[in-house]
Amino acid sequence: MNLRSLRFRLVLWHALWLTIVFVVTGSILYLGLRHNLAANLIRMQERRAIRLAAVAVREEADPQGNLKDEIKLDFAPEATGRFIRILRSEGKVVYQSGVPSDLSFDPALISPGPHPEGSRWERPGAPAEMAIVTVPSDRQHPPRFLVETGESLGPSLKELNRLLVSLGLVFAVVTGIAMVGGTVLVRRVLRPVDEIARSAERITSRNSASGSRSSRPATSSRFCRRR
Repeated sequence: MNLRSLRFRLVLWHALWLTIVFVVTGSILYLGLRHNLAANLIRMQERRAIRLAAVAVREEADPQGNLKDEIKLDFAPEATGRFIRILRSEGKVVYQSGVPSDLSFDPALISPGPHPEGSRWERPGAPAEMAIVTVPSDRQHPPRFLVETGESLGPSLKELNRLLVSLGLVFAVVTGIAMVGGTVLVRRVLRPVDEIARSAERITSRNSASGSRSSRPATSSRFCRRR
């Protein structure tokens, strides 16, 4: 195919616009899903922190209660790769989870939250950011406990990256089909133009041939007169 031909330019223009639309749509989808995953992770940490705050208040009221055993039994932070820390209002640590079994982060690198309630993002020696939520155990001032829970966004991003790879494969297939379809479509659209061009070439060649034939006798007669 001639790179300067109208047919090639139309096919290239079709593929270019298809690529732009696909890339923009894929980017919006990826960013939207990532935002929703991050927001959902924060909501999950808030619910978990509220449950932990209730456990901390209940175990404090029970002289025979064991907060550490209760948390390990109900939440298993090390096994599930989650972070849990419970502090007194003056800053004393009552409980802090250990290093997770997958070694995805270091709890010792997570600093206490600057506010008694809210959420933040940290990267404590982890490849992906962690959502960390701080919740007070009650509405007293100051509260008896501050509960911090956190979880990495990494597992969710892995699934999202798999989706991105799948979208890339789909894009490659769709682009190939679009190129073939665009080529066929352009050929059909430009078929009348090609026929007109071929007809014009035939007419031009005929006129050239007839002109050359008509000029030969005149040349011969002029040659005879000179003799």
